[in-house]
Amino acid sequence: MTWPFYQNDSTIPPLNNRFIRQHFNILGTVISQITLISLLIITNFLFNDHGRQILHAYYAHTPNHALGEPLWLTRVICVALLVFMMVFLINRQSLDNDHS
Repeated sequence: MTWPFYQNDSTIPPLNNRFIRQHFNILGTVISQITLISLLIITNFLFNDHGRQILHAYYAHTPNHALGEPLWLTRVICVALLVFMMVFLINRQSLDNDHS
């Protein structure tokens, strides 16, 4: 009995699009956090020979002056990744518009 009402409901496709967009936003957030944490651990390991120091500083909330260079390098890498992705997406969009 509910199926005819469901079929005639015109609000479902926009809601479905919103849920799909929200799903990809959540995935993007998770991927960005994983990337950031892995970059922090890798750069800290390169400068300080162990990767858990930065996690300890994060969990224990104790300032550590040896983390200045790893944090700076992580920021630079994140900005470079953002610029690379922006250029990649702009090029992809322009190619898609040329083929249309």
